[in-house]
Amino acid sequence: MSTQRNWLSTKIYQFEVTTALYMLDTWEKAIIYTFLIGMISLYIYYIIRTNPFGYQDKILALFSGVRNNEQSEKQQKKE
Repeated sequence: MSTQRNWLSTKIYQFEVTTALYMLDTWEKAIIYTFLIGMISLYIYYIIRTNPFGYQDKILALFSGVRNNEQSEKQQKKE
């Protein structure tokens, strides 16, 4: 566990040094990381919505399968 934590902290430090984030305060890093996560999320959303490879149908089928499982579990609990 500690070796994984050391590896992860090393990678985070390398990322911060490479992108020059190591010199910022914690609150400034939080703003930049929030913006970065938001942009990546919007990009993933765009890729899914434009349906370049048919992934939208697969994702919808996955979520509908999850929803159907939840509904069947609720019905079994009622009985």
